[in-house]
Amino acid sequence: MATVNSALFVRRPRVLSDLIGPHHAENRSAYLVKKRINLRPIDYENLITDMLVERDYIEKVAELCTGNSEVLECLLVSQIDSDEGVLIVPGENGNVRFAAYYEE
Repeated sequence: MATVNSALFVRRPRVLSDLIGPHHAENRSAYLVKKRINLRPIDYENLITDMLVERDYIEKVAELCTGNSEVLECLLVSQIDSDEGVLIVPGENGNVRFAAYYEE
């Protein structure tokens, strides 16, 4: 996953609907997926209904996402066998600092 794309990242979103909506192209940021995390349906549902909760699986791989200022390095978290997910820029202790909706 070394392709740089762009998406609209939202600071500290709470639910998936915070990430979906009309947005202007100039507000998009370049990103690079450093790791994909596939979750069971119940775990993915828990993530998208409360993204402010600390998650162990985010904390364990957060160091993969450095503070590159030009391109946001993030994690792609999705449900197993799904084409949609959430791009996450980790914060401290497994928190979601920024997130964006992702669809293949």
